[in-house]
Amino acid sequence: MKHLILIYIALAGYLHAQSESDALAFLQQHQPAIHAKILSLKASDAADYESAIAEAAKAAADHARIAATGDQAAATAYLKMYALDFEAVSLSDAILATQDAGEKQALTARLRQRIGESFDQWVIVERARVKRLEAELAKTKAELETAVTQREQVIEKDTQTVIEESRAYQATKKK
Repeated sequence: MKHLILIYIALAGYLHAQSESDALAFLQQHQPAIHAKILSLKASDAADYESAIAEAAKAAADHARIAATGDQAAATAYLKMYALDFEAVSLSDAILATQDAGEKQALTARLRQRIGESFDQWVIVERARVKRLEAELAKTKAELETAVTQREQVIEKDTQTVIEESRAYQATKKK
């Protein structure tokens, strides 16, 4: 049992290092200014660094998934949204750090603007997602209707497939 725990700990460390590496590569390629800011956190604020890396790793995965659809507008909107959200967190931290009421008000106005801009990018990303889901749903409906109209052929084909799979499985057991 102790060996399993050690393997798990080593695997978790490896996956974290891989995730960190992927996150930093994503930032360096798509958000170099944020990459530089996050690198500076590594020495100055480990907790903020870990949080930023976790968010960047999630963003890298989300962006890769969107880019894989071929929708460049949605992928670009996602990158803009990520940058705006990163800036929003910085503005929020600055609001909490200041005691000056005027500065707080100005920062809050900027934060509100960035959140609005981020929302606009999110709408682009989500509309693209809805469009993909609607296309997938239409395809599934068409496949279902085709299968329903060809019920007997589908049953016959599936019957033969199950028999062949059973034959192949039984043959592996005899060896």
